[in-house]
Amino acid sequence: GSVLQSSKRDVKLMTIHAISSLAAAAQSAFVPYVKVWNNNNSCGGTNATSPICNTKLNSLCPICVMHFLVRLQGVLQVLHGFLSLTDDKDLELRGAATECAGIIVHSVGVEAIQDVIAPLTELIFQGFQLDYSEIREYSHGFFCNLVM
Repeated sequence: GSVLQSSKRDVKLMTIHAISSLAAAAQSAFVPYVKVWNNNNSCGGTNATSPICNTKLNSLCPICVMHFLVRLQGVLQVLHGFLSLTDDKDLELRGAATECAGIIVHSVGVEAIQDVIAPLTELIFQGFQLDYSEIREYSHGFFCNLVM
C-alpha cells in the first residue's frame, strides 16, 4: 500500500526523513568514510588525500548520486502527495516534505529535476500560503537551494 494511505503518522514522517537522508547521502556519500579508509590504509596511501583515495572517491560518489537519481521520479511522486496535504493535522508532515524537497534540490541539483521543478515550486508556493510557520521557513530554504 501507499505510505500516504497509512494511518500511522510516524510511518509517514519516517518516510519523509528517510528520503531526506537518502538525498543528503547522495550528495556526500563517502565523506564520513574517508577517516575509516585512511585509518585502515585502504586508500593505498598514508593519508586521506592520497591520489589513489581521491580517485576512488571521485569514481564512487557519482555512482551513489546516479543510484539515487534513477529512483528520483518515484521519490518525487511520494513527496508530491505529502506536499499536497492541507489538513491542519498534516501540516507538520507537509513541512517535513518541504524541507525534504529543499534537501533534494540541494543534493541533486536543479538540472536533475528540471522537468518537475514547475509543479514542485507551485506546491511549495501553495504551502507558503498556509498558516503554518514551519512550512514558510522550509519554503524559504527550498527557494534558497533552488537559486544556489
